[in-house]
Amino acid sequence: MASKNNQKSLLMFSFFIRMFFCGVEYSVILPSVIPYMKSLHSSNLKIGIAVGIYPFASMFALPVFGFLYDKTKRLKEIMLLQNFFQISGNLLYALHYSEYFPIAGRFVAGLGDGFSACAIGEMTAIYSNSKRVGMMSIIESGRVFGLIIGPALNVFISNHSFVIDHWILDYKTLPGVSMAFGWFLMSLITIFCVTNISLRESEAVKYLSLSEIKQEENESAVDYPNHNYDFLQQEDIFEPQNTTYITDNSLKKKHSIKEYWLSAKNSILSLEFLVIFYTDFILWFIQTQFEILLPYITEIEYGWTPIQTSGIYIGGGILLLVIFFLIFILSPKYPVHDVKLLLFSMFLTQVSLLLVIFESVPKLMYQKVIIFSIICLLVFTSIPFNLVCSRNLFTRMFPEKNQGIIQGVYSSASRFSMIGGPILISLVFGHRKLYGAIASVSCLFGIVLLLCSTNRIKKKEQDMIARMKERISND
Repeated sequence: MASKNNQKSLLMFSFFIRMFFCGVEYSVILPSVIPYMKSLHSSNLKIGIAVGIYPFASMFALPVFGFLYDKTKRLKEIMLLQNFFQISGNLLYALHYSEYFPIAGRFVAGLGDGFSACAIGEMTAIYSNSKRVGMMSIIESGRVFGLIIGPALNVFISNHSFVIDHWILDYKTLPGVSMAFGWFLMSLITIFCVTNISLRESEAVKYLSLSEIKQEENESAVDYPNHNYDFLQQEDIFEPQNTTYITDNSLKKKHSIKEYWLSAKNSILSLEFLVIFYTDFILWFIQTQFEILLPYITEIEYGWTPIQTSGIYIGGGILLLVIFFLIFILSPKYPVHDVKLLLFSMFLTQVSLLLVIFESVPKLMYQKVIIFSIICLLVFTSIPFNLVCSRNLFTRMFPEKNQGIIQGVYSSASRFSMIGGPILISLVFGHRKLYGAIASVSCLFGIVLLLCSTNRIKKKEQDMIARMKERISND
């Protein structure tokens, strides 16, 4: 059996590859949906449903899979189930016999998009606070890498077509088959690389005496070199017992469904969670709208070609990869509180929105291009800090046992923005000053909320640390 460090490395590798496939699917499937549905003579309503039903399904899948992870810790089995949904959904999408096949396929594939809730839950258990943010940046960079590579696969697909009996595989249906094969490869990687590390640790704890646990704390460099003992901060695991060993009955009693939901409810309805949820929702909403606004401005108003516009996306993707890499390298050596980095992300977004208002003022084209280039730079720079820091804040503030569902509910904000963002921005293409003003006020409100809640967030983190230390000293 591989050592724990090797198991962690393989786990992070599988996380990175899975996020890579998520990025590839986004950049391969999404461009094919509209021409595919039009070839089936679908109405605009059904085209809209086909585009939006994937994030709609994932909104529900995220908290459900998060709950399953919290209660079972069987990450490997859950990932295989998610891969099954992705494979089935993409194969359904490739069936061109009815317009309902691609719609159903996108819905089924969306049910497999609950990975992030489980991944962050597992990382909370096996990585210390100082290393977790760097690891999150690595797996998030996988998705960005996929977004960059995906268009190259699209070029290959557009130049090939096949016929199997009456099944036509072309630029409309080949994306589904290609991604089904990709998710099959991901399943093989999951089988050979993913280990339920936190589950094995929790099962091992059941049979360790309290004296052995304390010895493990002193000798952590041997067996648990990077473990932050997050399981010790849960009030419901270690209490003085008459017996030397922690029994299954006591664990079952403490980990009751009622207590789990009470703890999850208190976390999700806390002011700290709601403030971070709002700020993240606003950031995702604005960033999603920017994805739609960028080609509209460059191709329709500036007269750029699609290739020139794609250059901005590629350049932005490379910038994201560089920032993620810097976070991975620098975060352990020069720790900066996540709230400060999240405020930095919101500040960059706020400035970009003010420039959106100003962008239509200059008369000369080169002046407009310069302003829009600065907007792109600000938005792309803000994205990595938003993706990593808000998630990491939740791992520091709330119990490990609830991380799956907490991260699932939180991640649903981004999926909702993927539905609502394009709808809203399509209504204000010709009124960007008004859009910039409203979005700027919403972002400013989030900055004020986060500033006012900073002390509460830090106190929440300190309470979790104090609880952990108290459990260790009592035991």
